[in-house]
Amino acid sequence: MNTIDNNKKYSIQKKIEAKEKKVTRSIEKHKVYLEWLKTRALQKSKDKLSSKYQRKHRSFEIKKQAELKSYEYTLWEKEIPKKYAKKPKGIDRYKKHAITEFQLYIRLSKSDEDWYCVMIDDPNIIRKYNWCDAGHIRPKYNYPHMIFYENNVRPQSKRDNKKQCDTVWYHLKEEVINRIWIDWWDNLERFANDKWLKTEAINRTLEYYIDQYEFYKYANDRLLEQKGFKR
Repeated sequence: MNTIDNNKKYSIQKKIEAKEKKVTRSIEKHKVYLEWLKTRALQKSKDKLSSKYQRKHRSFEIKKQAELKSYEYTLWEKEIPKKYAKKPKGIDRYKKHAITEFQLYIRLSKSDEDWYCVMIDDPNIIRKYNWCDAGHIRPKYNYPHMIFYENNVRPQSKRDNKKQCDTVWYHLKEEVINRIWIDWWDNLERFANDKWLKTEAINRTLEYYIDQYEFYKYANDRLLEQKGFKR
C-alpha cells in the first residue's frame, strides 16, 4: 500500500514539476515578448520623432533657400537696366511671350469693332477681348506642334478654359462642327496626329520663338492701331 502511495506521490510530483517548467517557460517567453514590444515601440517613436524633425528641417531649408534666391534676384535686378530686364531672354521666356502675343492676336482678330468676342464654348456668350481667354481646342501641353496653329485656337471664357485644362474639346465637337464646318475639324484631327510635326515641335530653336514673338507683336500693334489704341 505504501508502494502504491509512493508511486502516486512520485507521479504527482513529476506532473507538478512539468507544469512548473511549462509555466516558467511561458513567463519567460512573455517577458521576452514584452521586452520586444517595448523595444519596437521605442524605435517607432524615435523614427516618428526623427522624421518629424527631418520634415521641419527640410521645410526650414527650403524657406531659407527661397530667401537666398530672392535676395540674389534682387541684387542682380538692381544691376540690370529696366529696358533690358523686361526683354524676354532664352527659349522658355521667348516661348512664353510668343504664346501671350499669339493668344492676344486670336482675341483681337476674332473681336468685332467694339472689341467683343463670341465664345466658342457658348455662342450666346460674348466677352470683351481682355475678359476672355484664347483656348486651344487641342491643348498646347499635349500638342506642342499646335500651339501657334490659328485654327486650333478660339476665344473661350476663362472659366471653361480653366476647367478644360489638358483635355480635348470632344464634348463640343458637334457644336463646333455645326458652327464652323466639318472639314475644319477633320483637318484639325489630321494636324494633331502628324508625327513629323510633333517631332519638329520638340526641336524648335530660340530663333523660331523669336520670330513668332516679333510677328504676332507686330500684328497686334497693327490691329490695335486700326481701332485707335496704342499700347
